[in-house]
Amino acid sequence: MKDNIPTAEFLNQLSKEGMESYKQDVLNGPVFKKIINQIEDAALDGYKGWRRPLDSRTDEMRALKVIREELQSRGFYCEFETVQKNGLLGEYKVKIFVVKWGEKEGDCESSH
Repeated sequence: MKDNIPTAEFLNQLSKEGMESYKQDVLNGPVFKKIINQIEDAALDGYKGWRRPLDSRTDEMRALKVIREELQSRGFYCEFETVQKNGLLGEYKVKIFVVKWGEKEGDCESSH
């Protein structure tokens, strides 16, 4: 029975390999390509950034974290920001995926 239990080192290595494989899948996948296209469109329209409100029901946060890491490694400002809004039923918070490449604050195109 003892021989069937994997070692911690083996599982750690397996985890690292799995994460690298997942990162490559995300960076070669449709979500990353769509975001890059939207960023390029925003730049062509003269914006210095791009933002998109997140929906926890449909957005894959794990994939967006991989995309954030990749964009940051390429010199972009890329973060998840939380904005407080007022609605009919009171205040609520919206999480936004923000990418900036310009210098001016707030000069971002919003994508829904």
